[in-house]
Amino acid sequence: MTRNDFLAHLRTGLKGHVAPSEVNRLCAYYDEMILDLMESGKSEAEAVDAMGSPNELVYAATQSVPVAPKRHHHWLLWTLVILGSPLWGSFALAAGAMGVCFEIMLWCVPLIGGCLSAGLLIGGGMAVLMSVPAFIAVPFYGITQLGVGLACIGGGIIAGWLTFAVIKYCALAHGWAFRGLASQFNKTKGALA
Repeated sequence: MTRNDFLAHLRTGLKGHVAPSEVNRLCAYYDEMILDLMESGKSEAEAVDAMGSPNELVYAATQSVPVAPKRHHHWLLWTLVILGSPLWGSFALAAGAMGVCFEIMLWCVPLIGGCLSAGLLIGGGMAVLMSVPAFIAVPFYGITQLGVGLACIGGGIIAGWLTFAVIKYCALAHGWAFRGLASQFNKTKGALA
């Protein structure tokens, strides 16, 4: 790559991402460095290669130099925003309500599973405890109640295990939904050419 190609590529990459004065300053700086290397005995291609990739330099410059956002005041746009607020406000309210409904539906599954598990464990434990007096009164009822209590405890353990497995997927869906929502508000600039 020639010196002029390198500087043109650098200028094109920086344009629009840093202030114009900063573009001129950086291009002049790298041009002077290339010329100094050429005066020290390196060929033009070697001097340009010593600078590195223009894309890397553009990336480094855009990450370290804060760029003031461009402010455009368009009275027509603001007029449309204000006059259209009943329409877009209704859409925003509906979208928010749908998001709340999604969260409620998402977390109802683990809530129901947790309630089922707790109910089976508590009910099974009570049945096992109450099987002793029932066994004393009528042995057949006591053995039956013990078996039902143990079955309920087993079902509660399985329901609890399944609930914890479902919570992991609900948390993933929750994170996916909020990352999608956040990406709508945090648009980043595309990759530099």
